Parts: sequence; C-alpha cells; structure tokens
Amino acid sequence: MQGRVMIREREGFQKVFDIPARVLPKDIDTRLPSHQETARHHILQSIRAHGLVSETDLVHLIKRAEAIHIREALKQLVSNCEIMPLKIRELPGAAFYASEESLTLGSPLKARHLRILSPFDNLVIRRKRLLQLFDFDYQLECYTPPAKRRHGYFSLPVLWGDNFVARIDAKADRAARKLIVQSWHLEPSFKSTSTFEAALEKELMNFAKFNQCDSFRLPRARQT
Repeated sequence: MQGRVMIREREGFQKVFDIPARVLPKDIDTRLPSHQETARHHILQSIRAHGLVSETDLVHLIKRAEAIHIREALKQLVSNCEIMPLKIRELPGAAFYASEESLTLGSPLKARHLRILSPFDNLVIRRKRLLQLFDFDYQLECYTPPAKRRHGYFSLPVLWGDNFVARIDAKADRAARKLIVQSWHLEPSFKSTSTFEAALEKELMNFAKFNQCDSFRLPRARQT
C-alpha cells in the first residue's frame, strides 16, 4: 500500500517482491504526490471503478491520520462540481458521491447475464456496501466453525443481471478433473427459471474449465 516494495513476479501462488527501483520502468515519474493529489486521485478512481461511493468506502484501509485528506478533497471536488453528493431514497441516512460520467451507463445492463464471482471481487469485498446497495448479506464462511456455516466453506456469489440471486459452494476434484458443487442456495426473493438454470449451467462449465476440470456435478438448490 505504501509502495516501499512491489511485486516483481509470481511463482504459482507465491508473490516475489523487490524494491521499486528494480521493478519500475526507468521513465516512470517517482516523485511523491502531495496528500491532496493522492486523495483526489483515490476519490476519482474509486468513483470511476464503483460508480458511487460513500465516505466510509473511501477511507477503508486508509490510516486515520490520512483520512482527513480524503474528507478535504471530497469537499473541494464537490465545490468544484467535479463530483456530486447523492441521497438514495431507500437509504435515508447514507451519503454517497458520484460523477456525472459515472451516472451515465454506456449501454444498458444485460438482464440475463450471469456471473459467478470470487469472494474477493471488488463488487462484493465491502460487505456493508453490498448489503446497503444490493440487499445481499454475504459472508465468506471458511473461517466460520463448520457447525455454524449456512452456505458452505467457500460459497461464491452469483450475479444474475444486476441482482445477487444465489451462492454456490464448489470444490475442484483435481485428480478426477471434476468440479463438485457441494451445495447452492437461492436467495429468498428469487425464484429459479429454466432460463436462469441454463445460464447457470453454461457459466458452471466455463468455471469448471477455468479450474482445469472437464465436467461438473450440480445438486438440487436450497432456498436460503
């Protein structure tokens, strides 16, 4: 996070670190930006990536002493009309920020586009934000005692169009080259359809190939 070491290469799941002087190209400007420049860049990049962000989102993983620069930059960007504060009707106590560009979708979302996401995907990594904006209460349960797990050891969120509708606990049997779906759960408000199930099976085949498997086994779904 501080840039004192950088990733030079990866060997399997191992990262090889080195000092920046031996990683960065020679023509990279390595002058340290000011606190104001850093805060401005962080805010605008976050909005570009996420569409809209709250102050809580912006100061996540940032030291308390540095968070003041984020708050100052937010005020300046709003004052300059570079970003705008937003209120969401369903979340009266929460304040968000966005840019005019981020509020204009380039093309409509595909209503029947299905994706199986990693628990560490940027869309789901901030659990509170995920619950606020998508009403999806998701937890990674591999650190939860087995008796207390609700959805499985390593459940994966399923995004269907612009809604989270299910979670899948899958395991790759490398020796048999088979992806085993140990369980999967539908959200209470979602009713499965033949269109959804066909899209899920297609995406599971892609997911199996990604995990170097040739096939998958899918049991019956459970309703959360």
